[in-house]
Amino acid sequence: MAGSYIVKNSLYSIDFLTEFANFEQKLPKGAHGSDNGAIHIFLADKLFPGNLEVDTCREIYYKSGNSDDLAAYTGCIRGVFGTRTDFGNIRIMKKGTGWSRDDWLTSGLWNPSRDFMLHGWKTKQLKDSPNETLKLIPMSYDQWYNPLAGPIVVGRCFIGNITWSYSPRLLADQRQLDDALLDYARKVDKEKAKILGRLPIILEKT
Repeated sequence: MAGSYIVKNSLYSIDFLTEFANFEQKLPKGAHGSDNGAIHIFLADKLFPGNLEVDTCREIYYKSGNSDDLAAYTGCIRGVFGTRTDFGNIRIMKKGTGWSRDDWLTSGLWNPSRDFMLHGWKTKQLKDSPNETLKLIPMSYDQWYNPLAGPIVVGRCFIGNITWSYSPRLLADQRQLDDALLDYARKVDKEKAKILGRLPIILEKT
């Protein structure tokens, strides 16, 4: 998933969201990645005003012409942020510790003790879960399996109803699930490190 946000109802948050909404007028003409691309430079400007490294990342952002360029740009911004996660009014959750994730990363397997919300389910992409044993590996991102023991009845989704029966075939051990997600995160970080090699090429664009 591109990203998800929880915002506290406060004057700071209202001003922040209003300013971010207006940032739409500043999007580059090339590959900008919509809100996911914009939030990176927007946050960097907020948290590191006048930073020369941010200015370099901004130049890359406005010269991005494809998804690889955009990935290099987000990697540039993440380099500015470093490993820090707490910025006072703003906190950035570490990978695997947020409230939502894509379940295709683990072939639809999940655990109610660590997964609060699973993202990206569309009715037209619902598939019957296969008969074979599922493995904790990524599958196609455009499909998902019903985690319930029976059919999904939207009318039963109301406040106070917590009596859900889950399909045991899609429940995974929490530790094994965490290990699988961490392994995938390592692979993504390695790919991003390779993509950072594009930075000089992008900066040379006119």
